[in-house]
Amino acid sequence: MVDICGIFNFKKELEGNCTNPFAKGYSFNHPVYSLKETKISCGKVFCVEMEGSACAYSDNVNRIFILGTAFAIKSYSDQQLHGNKMLSPSDINGLYAKFGIEMLSCIKGNFVVIVYDDHKKQLFIASSRLNTLPIFYCYKDNNFIFSSSVKAILECGSIEPELNEKALVEQLIFYHPLQGKTCLKEIFQLPPASIIKFNQEELKIKKYWQIENLFRESRLIPERDALYKCVDLMKENLKAYTSDTKKFLLSLTAGFDSRTNLALTERDPKDFLCYSYGMPGSKQIEIPLLISTKSGLNYKAIYLDEAFERNYEKYALMALDSSNGSAPILRANFPYAFEQLNAFSKVNITGLFGSEIIKCFHRANEQVSQETMDLFMGKGSEKSHERTIKNIKSKGYINNNIIDKYSREIIEEFNTNYIKRLEGLDNIARFYVFLLEESVRKYFMQEVMIERYYVDNRIPYIDEDFLELIFKTPFAGLYKGKVGSDIFSRRNSQLFYAEIIQMTNPALGGIVTDRGYKPKNLLPSAFRVFKVLPLYLMNKIRNNIKGKDTFKSELWSKNMVEKYIYKIGKQNDIFSDKLVKNFEDGFHLKGNLRFFSTFSLRLWFSDLR
Repeated sequence: MVDICGIFNFKKELEGNCTNPFAKGYSFNHPVYSLKETKISCGKVFCVEMEGSACAYSDNVNRIFILGTAFAIKSYSDQQLHGNKMLSPSDINGLYAKFGIEMLSCIKGNFVVIVYDDHKKQLFIASSRLNTLPIFYCYKDNNFIFSSSVKAILECGSIEPELNEKALVEQLIFYHPLQGKTCLKEIFQLPPASIIKFNQEELKIKKYWQIENLFRESRLIPERDALYKCVDLMKENLKAYTSDTKKFLLSLTAGFDSRTNLALTERDPKDFLCYSYGMPGSKQIEIPLLISTKSGLNYKAIYLDEAFERNYEKYALMALDSSNGSAPILRANFPYAFEQLNAFSKVNITGLFGSEIIKCFHRANEQVSQETMDLFMGKGSEKSHERTIKNIKSKGYINNNIIDKYSREIIEEFNTNYIKRLEGLDNIARFYVFLLEESVRKYFMQEVMIERYYVDNRIPYIDEDFLELIFKTPFAGLYKGKVGSDIFSRRNSQLFYAEIIQMTNPALGGIVTDRGYKPKNLLPSAFRVFKVLPLYLMNKIRNNIKGKDTFKSELWSKNMVEKYIYKIGKQNDIFSDKLVKNFEDGFHLKGNLRFFSTFSLRLWFSDLR
């Protein structure tokens, strides 16, 4: 399923526009095949489906809809299903009939499940544990509207688009609004591992799982045993994740995450197409090409070249629209790439989340703001709060009176949800909860939202069985030291990948990575440091001299920014004119994320009106 929108009212006839909110089509040409409408006693559900998908099921009592893909948890599948497989809406209905909404303890994947129980006159909407397929909702005048598309909710006519000032300040601080807020008033996002229950009496949201439940302080599985368990499980998961398709796409970058997926894949090479994208001559093209040539794999390079640059605005607007305004225009490469790839398959196996789960976290400018890091390292101190607000004001994108109005409330909520709530955890563990629940999840959500119109992204590194196992082993990044620790700790974090590659496909361990060394160089030996460190330092020096070789988004987007900046960058009651000033000073050419995020949000909002 590409998109879904439901409208329910248990107290009276549906109000407002109840025609299909997707009927007008999209603002660009997605490979969408059919629009479907399901009438229910208390509402309607509209779906946009790709060819061959089975996303809905109905019987005399229940209506089941699935956005994304769901699988059975290993313990349940081994006992009840005799092997893991993708669950159909009919399978979900069977689980619901047996367990009720507690069925969520039996399923895993990246999904949103919608269940309407006509017998109980009750609607359930449940998100997976680290969900990257958002569901937005609003509740007004007894009308409850949910959708994967913000525009679809607005099309239903219950509300008008109005910016949420508090959420905008949060975005400036953290790179995204927190909890279930969005940048629009009256529209909220269902948090991960959460259930909405809606009936005539109430609308209630509750969590059914907490990330911190994964963490173990002691009694970890010994490394060697853990490696064998991880290899067996990861192979089994990859088999299950591709069990419903004859062909699939396999992300193959110059790093470790996707190479490990490749090493574990037991399908015939004819069944999958490896791909990567980058500028011609970049490591993200040349290294995957080398791997594919040596291994006899099908490979397609997506060149971010002059043709891409000429069409940058088109694909940037596609990324902005399909991400519901959350992605900056710098994400234009996603629709550009998958427009060329999805003819091979609609199933994509990715390495997303791998490094964030396995490696000790190192500074990532695009995923986590420095202000977020400071708030955690400051342990909620007043001094760290004051420094954070001072830094945010210095950016100048939002008027100071707006920041003053909400900053204290935002900081207090941050302390309540991530410092006091997690007081039983150390500071690093608290940070990892935030990282997985908020920052990294929402960062990758942008990509998954954009690409959903072309492929179903399947993410083995956030498989619930894998998460449960990896946090019982010494390999989880949480256990590997301080955030931003030294380069040796970060290299040791990659040993997990190197060991798995050596066990399953050692030839891949002999091919260089974008870090300058080969996976096999990391394997334990008396001379390991002398094999790795010189190569790492030489690669770092070359990178500093050569500069970026994969993306030059700030240059590619220059004409687009210039086209729109004077239309959307003027000062108003919420925003200052800092966008225009920074543009005139050439600030956008430095690739500043806050500049592009603010520009993109204002451009998206101007289109809503």
